[in-house]
Amino acid sequence: MERLPRELLDMIVSDLDHASQKNLRLVNRRLEGVSTEPVLEHFYMGYFEDGFKNFALLAKSPLAKCVKSFTIYSDLMPEWTREVWESKIDFRPDYAGWRRAQQAQASDVRLGCEHHSLGGSAILAQSLHDMYGSLPRHSLSEEELALAFSTFQQLGWQQRDLEEDVEGLSLKQHLMRLPNLIQARLACATPFQGKTNEWPVWKRLRTQSILVGPDDWMYTDDHPMSDASLTRSHGRGVGQAALFLLEAVGHRAQYSEVRPVTHLSINSVHFQPYQSLMGITACHGTGETAKSVRYMTVRDAFRHLTSLELNIPHARKCATHGGPAVAEETVFFLLSATQLRRLDLTFTDDEAHQRFSEASDLMGIFTGTVGSTNQVVWPHLEHLALRTNVSGEAFIAFLRNHAKTLTSLELRDMVLHPDILEVVEQIPKALNLEHVYLECVWGTRDGLDALPYDCYLARGTDFDDDYERSVKAYLLGSTEELVELSVYAGGWSAGDSDSDGDHLSENDGDDNDDDDDEHGASDDEDQGGND
Repeated sequence: MERLPRELLDMIVSDLDHASQKNLRLVNRRLEGVSTEPVLEHFYMGYFEDGFKNFALLAKSPLAKCVKSFTIYSDLMPEWTREVWESKIDFRPDYAGWRRAQQAQASDVRLGCEHHSLGGSAILAQSLHDMYGSLPRHSLSEEELALAFSTFQQLGWQQRDLEEDVEGLSLKQHLMRLPNLIQARLACATPFQGKTNEWPVWKRLRTQSILVGPDDWMYTDDHPMSDASLTRSHGRGVGQAALFLLEAVGHRAQYSEVRPVTHLSINSVHFQPYQSLMGITACHGTGETAKSVRYMTVRDAFRHLTSLELNIPHARKCATHGGPAVAEETVFFLLSATQLRRLDLTFTDDEAHQRFSEASDLMGIFTGTVGSTNQVVWPHLEHLALRTNVSGEAFIAFLRNHAKTLTSLELRDMVLHPDILEVVEQIPKALNLEHVYLECVWGTRDGLDALPYDCYLARGTDFDDDYERSVKAYLLGSTEELVELSVYAGGWSAGDSDSDGDHLSENDGDDNDDDDDEHGASDDEDQGGND
């Protein structure tokens, strides 16, 4: 290894996962020098007091130049009693993987059933379910449980004590010290996401400290994001983390001598607009003018972006709690991002039935109510991924306006109103696409606004069957005739989907590869960050 040229060592290190790179730093000085930059290239931080302190230490060190990407995990800890907390601890193996292993090892004699008959399969499935249910959830002692619950409580108190005047200001100041930062991300668990316990920060906390993670409280009635998370006093809550990050990114964008953040990803699960999240603080001032200045700083976070992933999965609840303010604010921010090349936008309700209404539609961009229907909103846009209801006629006009640059389109879980057939027919006439993906698009074929809407392309246009292949070929302009769109009637055979029951587009697969790299980072992390 000592004789290998630096170029080969760089290639070797680049093929290692994050945990292996961190271990490599401990071997000798030469390998430490080779692996330090990849280790710190992406800095992960929990939304805890220690997280902000560790980030400040990194930003003040010579290693700050290594950081190119920055992520805050903003999930809030529930205020559980010891009894509730202990009931959520579960260290049994993942059921799907465990089941596959058991099925591979199962024998007719041992399980006492016939595998090849329909009845035998049902008996086998029930047997496996019962076997899994009998597995112990953990083997921890009372002393270990008491220590873990104490840590769980302490971290929750840390989150509830975070202040705009302290941690928010610290993040704003120290994000300026990262000369090569180009990507910022706010991540938190959202409905149907799954496996968030494996995320960096949470993986280590769950396995070594608090024994639970976001997957264990995501769907409980008392979880801190289920009840509007409305921001606790002075903007505390899950929305506070988003406000901290956007203000810090916007503040950085105001200085020409510092490289701006160009890639931003925000999971926005709070139910109120950012103006309502801004508390009365000593460092920012108490008047409306001070709040307006802060709001413009948040707007500036979008001005230099070339890639934006904005996920607002509770659009209808936002309208219930705050009226149209969140939708109007989202339009304002999107219109400020004039340099966008890639946009992945979710503005819908994951937990509600699809319906076309003003409460779940981004008025002003895809409905043609801002400016002229001939307006080019994003002159450099190349890729658009949407999960938000749109008015078909204005949406097609929007696509035509961006035809010079837009070559990639993805539409998922959204209403195409009022006539879905007309919208799908017009897509290849408006765009010359290199990539397209449609899945679970909703609407009618007669133009009537009648509920419930029908669901089309439930398996996605990447599914390997004649119907989906034909629709995709039409959308890409390979064929001139569109097959009749069929309504999803519910249910399909086990062979119609992958082993996990989820269908991924090409881009989804790429994203998941990135996530796998992130997950490796958690092996040696604490709640504060990478190191």
